[in-house]
Amino acid sequence: MTTVDPATGTAGPAMPDATSRSRRRLSPTGSFWAMTLAYFGLMVAAGAPSPIYPIYQQHWQFATSTLTEIFAVYAVALLIALLTVGGLSDFIGRRPVVVAAMVLFAADMVVFAVADGVAWLFAARILQGVAAGLSIGALSAGMIDLAPPGRIRFAAVLSALLPAIGLATGAVVAGAFVRWLPHPTQLLFWILTGVFVLLAGAVLAIRETGARRPGALRSLAPRVRIPVHARSTFLRLVPAMVFPWAQLASRCR
Repeated sequence: MTTVDPATGTAGPAMPDATSRSRRRLSPTGSFWAMTLAYFGLMVAAGAPSPIYPIYQQHWQFATSTLTEIFAVYAVALLIALLTVGGLSDFIGRRPVVVAAMVLFAADMVVFAVADGVAWLFAARILQGVAAGLSIGALSAGMIDLAPPGRIRFAAVLSALLPAIGLATGAVVAGAFVRWLPHPTQLLFWILTGVFVLLAGAVLAIRETGARRPGALRSLAPRVRIPVHARSTFLRLVPAMVFPWAQLASRCR
């Protein structure tokens, strides 16, 4: 389709209108589930390396204390990211933050897939912690923003349960790769790389639910607080967040 410039009388390609752009967006239900799958995929990737660490340890002969440090560096990177860039989506929108995190996770999976030494594992876990800290808040808020009418409570509960479900799924799937499939230190991570590329594309097709507003740079200054109205809910959910990490750590000792 072409348009004619009234000043010159020449024809040119038509600019896409709002209707054509909207056709490239996912439906409200599709958007909700795309955001949910992105959150689930993030947690699967976070749990997947745990059953593979013993293989790395056997190949590279590093101490158990080094394995503990690999777990710890992820937690430190995650905490720093949560305290700095964790609220960035409130200022620049959910979609760009989640897409950036999916790209970072894809890169992180590549680092795991090509790792040939302990330093690579540290780098991969730091990158993973940063990507998770960047996006967890945006994903949780995005799920609630995109929840179908009357299903906001369902979305909130699901977002609270996804970390435990995703971590367990990642560990189980990785364990199956270790037990039955060849090249578990590479195959799983290449597959997850493709998954995150697809998830990034899906999130790009989601309607943006957050408006841009000033203050993004100021938001990078760490602040730790829990809103009064959310404190009771937070305290009830803390065990669900802590338990899966404790289980994973105990199984890898």
